[in-house]
Amino acid sequence: MIPELGVGISYCAGLDPLLAAQPDLFPVVEIEPQTFWVKSREGKSPFRVYPEVIQHLLDLPGRKLIHSVAAPVGGTVPADAAQFQMLREMVQLFKAPYLSEHLSFNQAHGYHTGFFLPPRQTRSGVQVAADAVRRLQDAIGVPIAIETGVSYFKSLPDEMPDGAFVAEVAAKAQCGILLDLHNVYTNARNGRQSVTEFVRYLPLDQVWEVHMAGGMERNGYYLDSHSGEMETELLEISAQVIAQLPNLKAMIYEIFPSFIETAGLDCVARQMESLHGLWEKRATAPRAVPALTVWSNAPEQISPEDWENNIAALVNHHADSSLAPKELQLDPCIPVVRQLIEEFRASMLVGLYPLSARLLMLMMGKDIFRSLLEDFWSKHAPQQYAAVEVEQFGAYLRSIGLEIPSLAAVLNFEEAAMHTMMDGTARTVSFDFDPLPLLRSLAEGTLPDMESQLGDYAITLTGEGVELLSSLEKIQAGLH
Repeated sequence: MIPELGVGISYCAGLDPLLAAQPDLFPVVEIEPQTFWVKSREGKSPFRVYPEVIQHLLDLPGRKLIHSVAAPVGGTVPADAAQFQMLREMVQLFKAPYLSEHLSFNQAHGYHTGFFLPPRQTRSGVQVAADAVRRLQDAIGVPIAIETGVSYFKSLPDEMPDGAFVAEVAAKAQCGILLDLHNVYTNARNGRQSVTEFVRYLPLDQVWEVHMAGGMERNGYYLDSHSGEMETELLEISAQVIAQLPNLKAMIYEIFPSFIETAGLDCVARQMESLHGLWEKRATAPRAVPALTVWSNAPEQISPEDWENNIAALVNHHADSSLAPKELQLDPCIPVVRQLIEEFRASMLVGLYPLSARLLMLMMGKDIFRSLLEDFWSKHAPQQYAAVEVEQFGAYLRSIGLEIPSLAAVLNFEEAAMHTMMDGTARTVSFDFDPLPLLRSLAEGTLPDMESQLGDYAITLTGEGVELLSSLEKIQAGLH
């Protein structure tokens, strides 16, 4: 029996002041565990988790939910099995009554796609997703709720309606549903199924959780950007939907860490107050609202595996997308999704190699730096873990031999700091000049005087002392 939990927020470190000042706003805190795992370089466990981070999360107000963000259940490529044991431990540690994961895919062609992409919404796709849900549930040992996803792609003739697909997966996998109303609203704004029609297909008693967020317009699309204030229209629609959900256990507001400073904590507090108001509208008893059932009779034009490979190739420069069906190649969302992936990859680099990135921008200019990134992206596939992505970028920089003073030294320093963060092993980084003026200037966002005092210098990095990288904000910058 899943307990009723209430209203909460998806955690990131930038919310700490608000959580401390107004704990009553947060009966629930939802934790995305992969955002504070650090990819290990060696040892028995593939991930490193800082005990002080775990303790900090345990000390946060409210009950805890676990929302996985790296083992999606919508694709043919199985998730990294190494994650399952860690997820199981997180569920047990935080006493979460269930685990939620995305009904999407993020791997194809043997590489990470760099973005959650929509699954194949056909009979075959239902079977693929249901099998993945059962594997995850067996591994974790608690019930699973599948999150309704975003699709910027146009519907194909052989696809099931969006809501019908989710309903069929939930029925076949015997799992719960995390109804992300902002995702469904985003799809509707971009021409897919309306929120009302989507919900009509769902088994309402299997909806355990609702997500809400803010979005933005870009290039003719409404984006699920988690950027701050919720749309008035979304709030009005949500009030109607929530009144139909007899088994709702939690409502969670999401905002990406990068938007907290621009939106402001006062804005976040207002969104939480709105959610508390919506929570009061939830159904108190089951309602007889039969779900619709519909299957497409059209023959499947493309298998789930081919769908994944084609979509992944289209949104990643380095992959050959020439064999993708013309209908997919011409979808106007392709450049938009590609841009979102590139922005995410850039945030990884800036998050873990901030000084190297700043030096490159100051010396080359932002436009040339962007061209450099585009060349890197065209030659290297996205990586799921930020540490692997930035190591790949470091190797790329060394291979092209840029003549930028002190770049190699700064790169070596940040790479060593990251490795120490990953494995806890102390490292000493040597310099043939005094590095402190350079590092301080870059940390302040200014170009330093490149005439540094020559000599033998060294900085020792320890597991406890890598202030540049060991904060929760920097860890979370790697995967969100």
